[in-house]
Amino acid sequence: LRRQYETARDFDDRKPCLGGSCSACGACQDASEVKLMTGHIIATPGVANFQARMTRLLEVKTAFKPVCISAFLPEELSRSCLAYRESWVSRSLSALVPGAEKLIFRVSEVAFNAGQAFGSMLQDGEGRFGVSLFVLFGPDENKSRSLLGMVAKAGARARVPESIKLFASSVQLLPEYLAPRRISASIDMPDPGLMPGMAQAVDRFLDHNKLACKKTRSVVGTGESIVYEFPESRMGRRFFFDATLGSGDSGVSFLFSAGDRAKLSPLLKILGETCGTIPAVCIRSLE
Repeated sequence: LRRQYETARDFDDRKPCLGGSCSACGACQDASEVKLMTGHIIATPGVANFQARMTRLLEVKTAFKPVCISAFLPEELSRSCLAYRESWVSRSLSALVPGAEKLIFRVSEVAFNAGQAFGSMLQDGEGRFGVSLFVLFGPDENKSRSLLGMVAKAGARARVPESIKLFASSVQLLPEYLAPRRISASIDMPDPGLMPGMAQAVDRFLDHNKLACKKTRSVVGTGESIVYEFPESRMGRRFFFDATLGSGDSGVSFLFSAGDRAKLSPLLKILGETCGTIPAVCIRSLE
């Protein structure tokens, strides 16, 4: 015990007893545990065999044929990073179908990352949830597709959080990955009183991007709506195709269809200035 004290006092690293000699640290309860620790042997593979095996393994993994799905991500993930979203999808599949981790080795979100179709729509840290596309990699494409076909039924009976149930019910197998060129999305605010502020923000955003449009206002009951019509020449820029701003008892929503050149960061910044909060963008569909 004195020796252990002196070792700790002098900040000396003690040699591990695993596969070595007992240092009398007192962690083992009896002689059998001491023998188990000191008698442990760590065998390293032969260099030639190890390199050949790793080469074959990499070749097999490179040959994995991916499976593409569309799925709905819950709002609670709107501010999460790419790695967390991919991990969440992988963990959700395993929660829904036991053993899924043996068939799906890697999950990659596509379409909204740098260099992809809508990679410049939002900046890091800005919120996005709703429909997204994922490419899944595993050793057997047919088994991966079979597993994904079981997800919806598994979600209906599994004891999992509602967010995972929503994800499960939304999973759709796609024949292949095709980069989307158009999205339908919305920016929603819970307070109907923010209608004037949102209308001002949208006008400033359209002026900033020099997007000419025709606005049509209408009032139904206590609600109000503004329809934005863009001429064909402006649609060719693949920014906005159509948009509607409306208010009701549940709040205010800005619904729009946008092309892959749309950059929404300035709009979110203006909304933060005029409405006092920066909302997340809900992706409703991808085309």
